[in-house]
Amino acid sequence: MTAIYLTAEGFQKRSLQEIRLAIEQTFRDIYGPEIDIQPEGRTGHLIGILAKILSDGWDGDQEIYSSLDPSQASGVALDVVCALTGVFRISPAKTRCGVVCYVEASGNNTLIPAGRQVRRTRGALVFSLRTAFTVSTSVCRDLYVQAASPLTPGDSVTLSASFGSFTVVVPNTTDPDAATYALLADAINAANWTGKAQAYSAGSAPSGAQLDQDCLRLIDPAYDFSMSYSSTWKTPLIGSVGDFECSVFGTETVDVGEISEIVTAEPNWTLAYNQAVGIPGRLAETDAQLRVRREQVFGSGNATERAILNAIYNRVDGVISASIRSNRSGVTDSDGRPGKSFEVTVQGGTDAQIGQVIWDTQPAGIESYGNRLVQITDSQGQGQVVKYTIPEDLWLWLDVRYKRYNDESFPANGETLLREKILEWAQSEFIVGADVFTSRVNTAIYQVPGIGDIQVRAAVVPVSTTPTFPGDFVQGQIVVGGRNVALLASDRLTITEGNFV
Repeated sequence: MTAIYLTAEGFQKRSLQEIRLAIEQTFRDIYGPEIDIQPEGRTGHLIGILAKILSDGWDGDQEIYSSLDPSQASGVALDVVCALTGVFRISPAKTRCGVVCYVEASGNNTLIPAGRQVRRTRGALVFSLRTAFTVSTSVCRDLYVQAASPLTPGDSVTLSASFGSFTVVVPNTTDPDAATYALLADAINAANWTGKAQAYSAGSAPSGAQLDQDCLRLIDPAYDFSMSYSSTWKTPLIGSVGDFECSVFGTETVDVGEISEIVTAEPNWTLAYNQAVGIPGRLAETDAQLRVRREQVFGSGNATERAILNAIYNRVDGVISASIRSNRSGVTDSDGRPGKSFEVTVQGGTDAQIGQVIWDTQPAGIESYGNRLVQITDSQGQGQVVKYTIPEDLWLWLDVRYKRYNDESFPANGETLLREKILEWAQSEFIVGADVFTSRVNTAIYQVPGIGDIQVRAAVVPVSTTPTFPGDFVQGQIVVGGRNVALLASDRLTITEGNFV
């Protein structure tokens, strides 16, 4: 290629017509002006073939040149251009969920090998265990405790666990065991523990319980705990959590209790149940999204909110969404953030990676804040504590009502399409800290033809609430809060024709 085609204004591609005219002139120069180069003749056909081959080469040169321009590059070429400036495409991720696996007392310390599978009841979606783990009273999330032998009224009994030691006197009642369980539950719940103790009788097991007997249940969906064995107690059912991953990439959701079926059996493994919602996966970042984020990086500087967020997306695997809020004043703000601090809220990812990225990008002299503490090592080999926040999940319910527009054809599977469009839209709309605006659902609804008037109402409740259909729906804005994320699933989305409220 000569300099004439790569000018100060950029690459100047030769058109097919220009190439053909140049070849025709070359043939005249060699064979004389009388040569027959009419398109219908043999020589004309040959010139046309040569011109097309050379034109394809020029088109390839144009594509290579354009691939260096972020506004024109796509796919792998755009990845390469962005990588030159330290920006990497957010890769697709699979939905992950902590699933509690249960064994009976005789199965304590049972190893569950990696690759064992469970199934989500909705859609029969399979999840596989990412790394092996051991079901044990030493690292459990859900533990059922009973008296090893009938308790004697007046005796003092002690239950010791990682969150404390609790002693009660067995009351003189018609059912001393059950009464003791209740006293222990009250004492444990009054202590500083992140979990919850439940005492119940056979036939009155709460939602999500895996044992319907008289017992004391200790459950913490978020953190491991342990219990010390003694001759006083037995543990008929032990539950420890494993990290399971969806078989497909994408934005699949998992609500509490939706994973309850074992696909690949393992000796002693009797039950599976997810006590917490899953972390939705994601699709790969699109070219358009990557271009926008690349531009934001250049305008963000270092140690700014945008720079910290971009570093989290670029360097932490498995991040679904993230947000950041700062308190630049000298006093604690209304959300509890100390003066001169910032709070990063991250959905997905791992403590180690998130903590390191925040430390590497945070402003000097400004403290991080959050509900999660991470120990990292700085460049001088010194230990440092970094804080960030894991968002609280909120149940989101949507009640969508529509009327048809007769001038357009409403598809036979219209309501199925509506459901798919709304769920797809919700995955990108409801990131950490995003409020719910019922009017924004219109964007997804009107992608389906034949829709006229619509009415959308919403309700948001804490995940700790039993997910039954709520009665109080509103239209307009629902404030979610910067430390929360609204989660919509198919069974919390109702679609009805007509009957506006």
